[in-house]
Amino acid sequence: MKQFRNICLICILSCISSVSFFYSCSDMNELSDKFLDEGEIVYAAKADSLHPLPGNQRIMMKLWVGSQRVETLRIYWNNYANYVDVAVGNTTGTFEKMLDNMPEGGYIFQVVSLDKFGNKSLPLEANGNTYGPRFRSSLNNRLLKSVIAQDNELQIIWGGIVDKALGTQVVYTNINGEEVEFSTPIASDTTIITDWKSGLKYNTVFVPEESAIDTFNTAFVDYEAELHIYKKLNKLAWTVEADTYEATGQLPKGGLVEFTIDDDKDTFWHTRHTGEGPTNYPHWLAFDMKKKAAITHVALTSRHDYLTSDFTDFIIQASDDGITWTDYGEFKQPDIAGPQYFAPNKPLTTRYIRIWMIRGTDNQHCHMSEFSAFGNYVE
Repeated sequence: MKQFRNICLICILSCISSVSFFYSCSDMNELSDKFLDEGEIVYAAKADSLHPLPGNQRIMMKLWVGSQRVETLRIYWNNYANYVDVAVGNTTGTFEKMLDNMPEGGYIFQVVSLDKFGNKSLPLEANGNTYGPRFRSSLNNRLLKSVIAQDNELQIIWGGIVDKALGTQVVYTNINGEEVEFSTPIASDTTIITDWKSGLKYNTVFVPEESAIDTFNTAFVDYEAELHIYKKLNKLAWTVEADTYEATGQLPKGGLVEFTIDDDKDTFWHTRHTGEGPTNYPHWLAFDMKKKAAITHVALTSRHDYLTSDFTDFIIQASDDGITWTDYGEFKQPDIAGPQYFAPNKPLTTRYIRIWMIRGTDNQHCHMSEFSAFGNYVE
């Protein structure tokens, strides 16, 4: 009897296990059956890179494809609401597509590859911007500090570098009556025109991003010559003195102080180097303009055949009586042929002006070919 009960218990447990196994297998298959019913998913090869290059209400899409299994690239934006196709034709390389009529703003782009069977790749995403009237309205022209005219030479002194600016476009009329337009880099603080006759206008060119395909210009500013372009002051009545000069040793072209105001670049003043011997720094040249002038700039021209044997550091000084002097900035003179222009560090109206030379290349001698002042006489 006991043996019969054990056999019945084994049979019951066996039935329960069979039922549990059946239902367990059924549940497991149910998880995968629905995917198997849909068939295997095949993805096309992805594009390798996507670079949106910003422009003026447009954007250049630059794509790189390294697989030969891509038939078409589809570019989406506005949350997949808009798209455009780029034909690839199962070739590799760089592909470009210009998207026009893109209002100013930021965009998120997705590019999906399609193969010849219509299979799609997973998306590749990148951010890009377009620019337009809002960006242009935020731009300001580069500061133009002053303009100096000397005969047919015009020197433009620019203000500091402007953020996102590439350069400045300049327009003027040359000595032949022709309108000339050229560009100067934003890093340049001085522009010299050698064939100027009249007129001057300029604007500033900006780029919103380094990779941008378009530039943005400010409106042209028409510089009023009669109000702003300062002329070289006439020196016919001037006199000049110096702490030292070479009286005989470099005649007929060199040595005398008067050579600094004769408007001849081939003559020059030189410190004494004969007779009692050389004198040491500091040296000075003092100019009496005979009447007061509002000075915007001075120009110093070195002896062109001895550019590297000259004074290097100097101070612009001014006086109302030729006795008591006030400093208007310390400057360095580069070893460059031709006039070098320097602006006092504060407004300057004076009759007497002095160049106080404090050091040079050989510790003793120095020279100057020409000195000029720019501005307007006020008396």
